[in-house]
Amino acid sequence: MKMNFKYQLPILLIVFLLTTFSANAQIYIQSENNSAEIEYEDGMEWAVQQKDGYIVAASVSFIKDYGKHYKVDLFVKNLNDYSILFDPEKIKSRLYILDSRLGDTMILKVYSCDEFLKKVQRQQNLAMALYGFSAGLNAASAAYNQSTSYTYGSNGTTYITDTYNYNSGAAALANIQATNEIISLSQMMNDEQNVKKQGYLKINTLHPNEAVTGYINIDRYNFGDIFSVRIEIENTKFYFEWDIKNWKKLAREKRRAERYGNYEEQDDDY
Repeated sequence: MKMNFKYQLPILLIVFLLTTFSANAQIYIQSENNSAEIEYEDGMEWAVQQKDGYIVAASVSFIKDYGKHYKVDLFVKNLNDYSILFDPEKIKSRLYILDSRLGDTMILKVYSCDEFLKKVQRQQNLAMALYGFSAGLNAASAAYNQSTSYTYGSNGTTYITDTYNYNSGAAALANIQATNEIISLSQMMNDEQNVKKQGYLKINTLHPNEAVTGYINIDRYNFGDIFSVRIEIENTKFYFEWDIKNWKKLAREKRRAERYGNYEEQDDDY
């Protein structure tokens, strides 16, 4: 079915803004420096480490939300009898590449809350500009009505005449509709920014037995073997590493298992 241009661009923009991709598919790598307990909560896999009076739990997922990112969910708790400062801007991340032709490691961009919101704002401004341009064209075209007339000559020739009439009432209604749509889109964008701001990790003072939870976004690439995150609290460093080489394959297998179930294994008692 052919889509009228009047509706095509706004619909594509809405899809661009709202469509997100998320996959939780990775294998945590246990080693002497990053040994962790693996726990599950609501289907999410968490790696939990405890030392020097702190508990840090981390879970990583692969998302597409205003760009490709590793989304790292974190839980940090202070078990000491004194207050500490947790600053997520001290978090570092690396991507280890086993293929030596591409190099050994790549330092990844870890977005602070302000940096990520600025990135969101830039893309939203671009989408809003395109949407406003499209809405303006639609409002302008709505003001004109086209009619076609046919005149037949005595010699059998057919003359076709196209007439365009300007309708000021239709133009006013189209402008009002376009304005309301832009206002609604702007409000939706603001609401989305507020949601992201509330969940994004920021600097916090943690008093004894207090905890903080939230997430950070890190630039993601389509290659690499090991994704590493370093969490620093005061002078204590926590290292988390995941094998991500086959995450797309694992994500497909998880989605297939969730949708259809695993019917390959047989139970003799069934």
